[in-house]
Amino acid sequence: MLLKLLAVVFLIVILTNSFAQGNSSGVFMTMEPSKNNRDFAKKILTPDNNKNKALYVPLQPIISSDEFISVSEIINDPGNNESYFNLYFSNEGIAKLKDITTKLAGVKLVLIVNDTFIGDIEAKREIVNKSIQINGPFNSPDVLWAYTSLNEIIERRK
Repeated sequence: MLLKLLAVVFLIVILTNSFAQGNSSGVFMTMEPSKNNRDFAKKILTPDNNKNKALYVPLQPIISSDEFISVSEIINDPGNNESYFNLYFSNEGIAKLKDITTKLAGVKLVLIVNDTFIGDIEAKREIVNKSIQINGPFNSPDVLWAYTSLNEIIERRK
């Protein structure tokens, strides 16, 4: 019971800090839709735009795009039929990500860029050298779009 209370307090602190930042890009925690949270959630369609597969996320990310520090170049790997790049986080951003996945096991995290779903984050498997890998099919326009959008977000802050 105490652990659940601490988890709720932890989430409230994170969400309160995120509301102050105001951002449509970042790492979001998914939530179940309900009448009680519709003022605090937004609907994000999955890549196939199937309304039955929409995700609901808080209005603000738990890790804002301010914590994104760089992206690697896109690697096109014809041997594995995939294209990918890495998104690097600040020390604070990666600490938040590790903390959330450790203390709130089972929470589904997603990367959203400009209110567009990029993918699920399976942090325990994917966090390497303060980064997560974003991948898709070989020469995918979606990977190029994600790369370009993330790079623009990062460059605007410089």
